[in-house]
Amino acid sequence: MICVALAERSVRDLLEAADRAAAGGADLVEVRLDALGAPGPADVETLLGAAPLPLVFTNRHPGEGGAFRGPEEARVAPLIAAARSGAAYVDIELRTEAGLRRRLREAATSGGARLIVSHHDFAATPPPETLRDILARQHAAGADVAKLVTTARSPEEARRLLFLYPEAETRDLPLVAFAMGPFGRTTRLACLALGAPFTYATLEAGRETAPGQVPLAELRDILDRLQAPQNTRR
Repeated sequence: MICVALAERSVRDLLEAADRAAAGGADLVEVRLDALGAPGPADVETLLGAAPLPLVFTNRHPGEGGAFRGPEEARVAPLIAAARSGAAYVDIELRTEAGLRRRLREAATSGGARLIVSHHDFAATPPPETLRDILARQHAAGADVAKLVTTARSPEEARRLLFLYPEAETRDLPLVAFAMGPFGRTTRLACLALGAPFTYATLEAGRETAPGQVPLAELRDILDRLQAPQNTRR
């Protein structure tokens, strides 16, 4: 599946972009609430009521590439509202205080949302033992899906991250792991072959929410070609 990440300045713009994502073959839409400035429960309800695709809500911490600048309670509050009101997924960073994570976990359980516990590294890809430790902590935090995104400074760093999939399988934990940056572009596709439930794309070039995101049309075309029946000559 393809999840298109959207960081728009208004709910109206988000819904218009979500419509375009649906028309382009996306399966999910990630709503970056931090781009809205000060999102409230009414914004969440409007998005859930009008969006054409299942929604992933996140309110990204500034330490992991986000734009939210308020207190942590205010950052998590709209995610709790989304989890209780019909969101497909809510995404909370592993770095978030444990009590707030537990409150979101409880809201997700009661509302039927799946909890993504995420970690982003915009500098590099840590050593294998560090990656395994992060994954273990995501599992212990009650993740339904672990999201682990690093920056690949070389092909070796990109491969290192992909080797984490067998570890996630032993924990029976769905994993979305890929690398940002030029060396990581192919991992955004390879992760699907290794078991990731979805990968992330940008709606179009120039609207990326993270380095190395592939435009939806390009990624959709590649996946469709790979999945198309092949004529073989005998």
